[in-house]
Amino acid sequence: MPTRHIPGLDTPYDLIIFDALGRERREPDGTMLSDTVQARLSNASQPYTDVFFTSHGWKGDVPAAIEQYDKWIGAMAAVKGDLDTAERLKPGFRPLIVGLHWPSLPWGDESIEPGASGLLSDEDMLSPAAFDAEVESYAAKIADSDAARAAIRTILASARGDGDSDAATLPPAVKSAYATLFDESGLDTNDPSGRPGAEQPRFDPEAILAEARAASNDDAMASGAMVLGGAGGFGSRVRDLLLSPLRQLSFWKMKDRARLFGETGGNALLRRLQQTAPQARFHLMGHSFGSIVVSATVAGAPGAPIGTRVRPVDSLYLVQGALSLWSYADDIPYARGTRGYFHRIVQDGLVRGPIVTTRSTRDTAVGRIYPLGAGVANQLTLAEDYPRFGGVGSFGLRGLGKVHDLDMRSSTYDYIFEPGGIYNLEASQIIRNGGGVSGAHSDIAHPEVAHVFWEAVLADRFGGMLGEPGGAMRGGVLPDDLDLAPMLERTFGGGLLGDDPAPAGAAEDDGFESLQPVPPATRAPPQAAPSLPEADPGAEAAPPTPPQQAQRWLHAEFEDHAPDEALAAGSWYTLAFDLDVRQRPSAAGTTALNDTGLFPEGVDEVQLTIQLDSEDFEIADRMRPLRIPRAGKARTKARFDIRPLHDGASKLEASIFKDGNFIQQMTLVFEIGTGSSAATDVSTKGRPPAAVNVVKPRDLTLLIAPATGGYECWLHGPTAARARMPLAQDELAKVVDLARQQMMKVVTHQDANGRLVFQAGLDIPEEDRQFALKTLADAGAMLFRKIFQPNGAAADLLSLGKKLRASLAEPSARLQLQIVAEHAPIPWAAMYVGDTADESKLDWSHFIGMRHVVEQIPFQYGDTVSAPIIDSAPKLQVSLNLNTTIDTQMKRPFVADQQAFWNGMQANGRRLGLTGRTTRAQFTQALNNSQTADQILYLYCHATAAGLDNPGGVDASSLTLSDAHVTLGELGVKAPIDVQLAGRPLVFINACESAELSAAFYDGFVPYFMAKGARGVVGTECKTPALFAQAWAGAFFGRFLDGESLGEAFLSLRREFLEKHGNPLGLLYAVHCDGDTQIQPAPV
Repeated sequence: MPTRHIPGLDTPYDLIIFDALGRERREPDGTMLSDTVQARLSNASQPYTDVFFTSHGWKGDVPAAIEQYDKWIGAMAAVKGDLDTAERLKPGFRPLIVGLHWPSLPWGDESIEPGASGLLSDEDMLSPAAFDAEVESYAAKIADSDAARAAIRTILASARGDGDSDAATLPPAVKSAYATLFDESGLDTNDPSGRPGAEQPRFDPEAILAEARAASNDDAMASGAMVLGGAGGFGSRVRDLLLSPLRQLSFWKMKDRARLFGETGGNALLRRLQQTAPQARFHLMGHSFGSIVVSATVAGAPGAPIGTRVRPVDSLYLVQGALSLWSYADDIPYARGTRGYFHRIVQDGLVRGPIVTTRSTRDTAVGRIYPLGAGVANQLTLAEDYPRFGGVGSFGLRGLGKVHDLDMRSSTYDYIFEPGGIYNLEASQIIRNGGGVSGAHSDIAHPEVAHVFWEAVLADRFGGMLGEPGGAMRGGVLPDDLDLAPMLERTFGGGLLGDDPAPAGAAEDDGFESLQPVPPATRAPPQAAPSLPEADPGAEAAPPTPPQQAQRWLHAEFEDHAPDEALAAGSWYTLAFDLDVRQRPSAAGTTALNDTGLFPEGVDEVQLTIQLDSEDFEIADRMRPLRIPRAGKARTKARFDIRPLHDGASKLEASIFKDGNFIQQMTLVFEIGTGSSAATDVSTKGRPPAAVNVVKPRDLTLLIAPATGGYECWLHGPTAARARMPLAQDELAKVVDLARQQMMKVVTHQDANGRLVFQAGLDIPEEDRQFALKTLADAGAMLFRKIFQPNGAAADLLSLGKKLRASLAEPSARLQLQIVAEHAPIPWAAMYVGDTADESKLDWSHFIGMRHVVEQIPFQYGDTVSAPIIDSAPKLQVSLNLNTTIDTQMKRPFVADQQAFWNGMQANGRRLGLTGRTTRAQFTQALNNSQTADQILYLYCHATAAGLDNPGGVDASSLTLSDAHVTLGELGVKAPIDVQLAGRPLVFINACESAELSAAFYDGFVPYFMAKGARGVVGTECKTPALFAQAWAGAFFGRFLDGESLGEAFLSLRREFLEKHGNPLGLLYAVHCDGDTQIQPAPV
């Protein structure tokens, strides 16, 4: 087909035609149109800036495809304002439009016979030739085999001969024919990932017949139309119903064909054109089944080598998509631990711009026909808002962390789509015209719908996307004629950058001094950011800061070696560490030691331990003491005999501990064989000594920090060990995610009766508890093995892992374990250090968090953290930051009960000052106020984690309050870390029912809160049932307010919930804080 020129428009497009197997068909002159397009795209003298890939849905022939493309591309070109904006913002804007045609005839009424009215004539009889043609038509769609043809003949003959008899059941011969036909089709069933054509749980012709009968009686479906492509001219209602399973099978087969075509022909063509025009932007749009085509085109076949993948495209638009709402999900709620079939698009960042969908209640093709036969009436909801079976055109994309639900607006509206964002646009007021079976399914040629695609195409107009070859903001300069006013009004009008419209029924609250539950459904959406509640009269901004000692300096200096003399490989030297009141130029390296609070009251001298590690030096004795006085210089030194192993850059790491508690690490880099003995680079990171002045000793400390090719790891305890973990950050994230998926299998576990055991109650029966033990033990053991004992690991890592496992698995041991890590978000409490071989007896005590006190601390943050004592005099200041819509979503008063809990604590004499917040504005204002007095900042809300595979990185992780979510990146702007929180709060994030939560969440939020002065963060590391989250919070705060230390409270609660209720979900909670943190005096 030559290039198509739309009448009345200057915008041409190329329609490239493929067969059912994804192979391009030759043009009448024997050429391949793709070759012509590629040659045109490679013309550097007339470069194309943007390439548009479009795919139709269920249109069966070339004329029908041309009609659809003419209307859609005409609608795009007719939005003149967007076209002008593109030309203004993208100098030299020149689009190339490619339309893909693939054979897609799922409906029996779309006969290619001119003038035919359907499968059966209006006279209820077909000529033998017409009957044979129908058999061949269905065989071409479903299965081209003799057995399939024979089955189709049986089905069609039965439908012809049944007259107007009742179609309650299928005759045995027809049931057998349907079974044969399904086998011949090659289709699968019950694919939990939502693979197009295989997501239905089964092929049950009688169930389809029953649902078709019910649907045909529905007023919305009965306006002269029959079910699944039937029409009044098809003959009697009964015969039409008998053929509904055949049409449904055809429907599924077309979905499978759309996937296959996209993964083969579509993907190959996209890669080919991307290679031809590496500077061009690529935008994909699919309608109906075409949404499957373009998704598969971008994703490619599962498991395809990285070198065969497309480069990230610039936008993806799914218009009334006839694919599963869970097909992009990273965790499907009805099959926990399973990702959607097209999740790799999100996971691998294959769309660097926005992904946008439309949905309409007027689209009966997707809304009613899509799930037909899937047992819709019996779908479980798992307290979710969306069904197991449903289409994107009805529900949007679901099961993803950060999804924006917006209304489709006018053709001049500025959506401000963000790179990597996913947007579901409710378009029922626009995509609304049409009748019969499909309803408004194909009513998409509207300026409002076309404008959305333009907005996605132009989403980079505020500065371009990562790796983008050019954009509206080249060099950080906006075009002079760009009108920012409407965009900025929308962007900043709601408070934070990219604020979404508040959802219907969202809660508004101006704070609560008396925390009475308010039904969230009765509240109006917030119109403006309310003022913060007044501070409690008894509040104190912060405990007084102890007076600081005069600054002292830690030196590393070579003894008996001239500073200007180079170090020689193979020679032994003595490197001495000491503390002085002044910096000495003769030292090889110097760093400040902040010793404020390092000395408990009445103690004038403390002993530090320095552990020296290196891959570049031989070290005779790796741990040496250093005794330092309360004031003045130290009288002793920590001496190490070291020998450089080679010439060139060589690194030493000196880790400093007090009673096993990590304080800081000093890294020195030397150039061996040249220059002087002075270090060429000295760096320091760690936790401030102010946090370790009254803590108990630590039995084991594990330090983990990123390094080239993986991580460096140091073990400090009775013996010292150092090793390199050859696990990159993204690889570690995948290992942790595998463990999280296993945890989710426990959370979503169902018993033999389909009861969600861990969500329905606290008490867990023995059989289900054993399932949890086996599942979690396998996951925890895999996690330990992948990190510390991977295949092919070096001897040093195997040795470190062996020492760590031996210490943690010792039956009589009860250790204080400290993890100091940077960019290593690992669920340590859930690690299993026992044997998991089939013959081994599993034991809950082999989980680290069931036996030991575990605290996790970021490797580096500011120096303002106070001692682990929370002073409750005169009142303990507590803020409750709540998502009150949880009660509406879950249909249980979880939030209201927690409000009542805290009111009851206060009424019963607890010395508490309570502050309530429910909106994003209240929350961010509090974090941006240096006078905020919170000492406990409690969050009961939804949360999402974002890792390295997210385009926004960890900054895309978010918390969701009643009216909107707020990302870590937004908090960094609206409540920056230089605004310190006066109350030095303990932050408790009780993120219930948050499917997108993982340990990676804390990789961003813990450093943020602690950099703002918080003493630490505790919370859940994966989705936690709301009932358990409520019970855990009540039990924890009961102990914590009585003065029990944080680490002890968590350990004892994990054991208590297991012993009393058989419930192990306490392992899902982690302590990112000093475990000795406690409230003194108890606020009673």
